[in-house]
Amino acid sequence: MHWFSPFVAAGLLLAVGTTPRSSIAQPAAPAPTSEAATDDGVAQLLDFYAKLYGKPENFESRLGGLVSVISLSRYDGAPLTARLVEVADGGDPIIAQAAWEALAARHASLTDEQVRAWQDAGLKLATGRYKDEVFLGSELRPLLLALAGRPVERDMPRFADLINRAIAQNDLGTDDGRATLEAAGQALLAWGDKNMIGRLVRNVRGDNAEANRTRFVLNQLPDTPSPEASVGDWRKWANTLELTPMPRAYDGGSIWFDEPTVIDDAEDPRFRREVELGDLSISGVDLVLAIDATGSLEQSNAYLKHYLAVTLQALSVLSDNIRVGVAYYRHEIRPELQTDRCREAMANNHPNAFLFDVIPLTNNYNALLQAMAKDRLSGVPTGHPGGQADGSAGAPAAGFEVAVRLLGEQSRKGRAKVVVLQADDDPTVGSVPVLAAMVTEARTMGVLPVMLIRDEPDARRMSEAIEASGDTAITYRDDLDSYEAEADPYADFQNKPMGAVATRVITSTLPPDYADRGPVVMDIIGKHIAAASAANRAQQALRR
Repeated sequence: MHWFSPFVAAGLLLAVGTTPRSSIAQPAAPAPTSEAATDDGVAQLLDFYAKLYGKPENFESRLGGLVSVISLSRYDGAPLTARLVEVADGGDPIIAQAAWEALAARHASLTDEQVRAWQDAGLKLATGRYKDEVFLGSELRPLLLALAGRPVERDMPRFADLINRAIAQNDLGTDDGRATLEAAGQALLAWGDKNMIGRLVRNVRGDNAEANRTRFVLNQLPDTPSPEASVGDWRKWANTLELTPMPRAYDGGSIWFDEPTVIDDAEDPRFRREVELGDLSISGVDLVLAIDATGSLEQSNAYLKHYLAVTLQALSVLSDNIRVGVAYYRHEIRPELQTDRCREAMANNHPNAFLFDVIPLTNNYNALLQAMAKDRLSGVPTGHPGGQADGSAGAPAAGFEVAVRLLGEQSRKGRAKVVVLQADDDPTVGSVPVLAAMVTEARTMGVLPVMLIRDEPDARRMSEAIEASGDTAITYRDDLDSYEAEADPYADFQNKPMGAVATRVITSTLPPDYADRGPVVMDIIGKHIAAASAANRAQQALRR
């Protein structure tokens, strides 16, 4: 069973796709010819590119499908557009929505037939079996504007459902929500269906969220009653309203993609460098957070817990089988690094006098968060001498070692292995070279080390270990200083420190030539789960 459903207390969440492994054959790219710069040469290369990224096996995993859609979205051309139309029409709902958005970015080049297919695909997605998973909240705006380009015909019940969803899932107090409600009114005006408008008028009674949102939508139509008007006034207006359907040209662009590049030279290096996709799917992810359990635990633990659920949700694009564990570290465990305080802790029977405290890998995230809420500070001193600033030090070498050990004991073959080392104190004197050696060895074992360090001064003190990780540190001091327990963890998550952690995990699963797709995947997922969360809050407001 998946760890979340589309409707849970945290919000309308992203549905998880399965990730079977696949082996992808590598077709040979067309060899350059003397006609490579001609129209025929461009057409040949576009056709090859469409087949390369449009193969059905690329879409057997959500990550593979998203990477393929991102690749197809970058360039305009008839065969690429045709493949995006096919992908938008079914399969994994998030991949289909991504393909729909890629078509929105190139709407000006679509044929009349493709426009209709694009509209049909969006309508089917948003009102079919996956309607609770896609086109959530403000994501309805481009779809409503796209459907405003066609008459109601026999689709009135489904069109009405979209208008009702827009009202239910969009808050007038947010820019995105207001823009989506405005688009709903513009669609009503384009359709010119008095029956739909008459049904909406029934909801303008009172001063509540639903009535206010409905009035705002209807106010996009001509000659609406004054703000003080009664329900009777609104009914009279609806009965006398004269409307003629006026389909409008789409001008919504895409909320996920930029306009594609037009290729007119088959030797264009931007196009020629594209290579075959590798195996994009994995059987699962095992992630261990190594968290400093000295005096700073109270603040950092609350911060990490706040963003942990959304981090895991973002990583669900890789697999629906993600396990997480925690290694709290307080004292050094290697004898050559231990101080007197470390040895005193070993001799102390108090439960909080630990060198390290482990929460095993689990996919029961409620139990994980409950275990993280345990008091690990009271009753005993937490730090130990050895730091450079105030005489106290953390033990990140111990934390990393315990985290890798936990992966070695519990992780199975074929799973991605990740250690996120959080550190916010001076390291024990002499421990950084030891940590650097451990990080280097862990990488040879297939472990991805991610360094989540409080600020730049701390990162400089751990520079040797960070360099051994093969990447820069992710610092979080600025975000931590502005953190509030009531803050929305979904808002702009992809650009927050834990969003950067998720991006690195996603990117690490891709072939090196495709590393630039990782941040784009994270940007799509971040925007989607933010829209879902906002939609859930707007819907909850209707019940108050």
